[in-house]
Amino acid sequence: MQRWFRNNPLPDGEGSPAKDRRAFEAARVNGIWQADTLHGPYVGTPARRAYLQAVIDDKSRKVVAARFVARDDAPAFQGTLRAAVASHGIPEKLFVDYAAESAKPQIRTMPLAEAQMVPVFAA
Repeated sequence: MQRWFRNNPLPDGEGSPAKDRRAFEAARVNGIWQADTLHGPYVGTPARRAYLQAVIDDKSRKVVAARFVARDDAPAFQGTLRAAVASHGIPEKLFVDYAAESAKPQIRTMPLAEAQMVPVFAA
């Protein structure tokens, strides 16, 4: 790679600027938060899976909350979301990458939904 870059230097700001490839972006901080869960390693004895839940602000790309939990379910996510709201306020929209059909009603009826936060579920 070093040889390739040496033989093909980057332009000096001349030419067309790089195209922004984001499909959308929130207009302001706390406009849209995105939440997802990473299925982590097995830990402990007996071995149980650990899950990393994270909530990210779309505009600033800041991780507003992240924590490891023992279960990947709505009550565990509610704790992660509460931590995000406690430290950064309430977003206008919350995108949840995937939620089991049984968890969607629980997420929609979280007390935070009364504060005008709109949960949006991706397929």
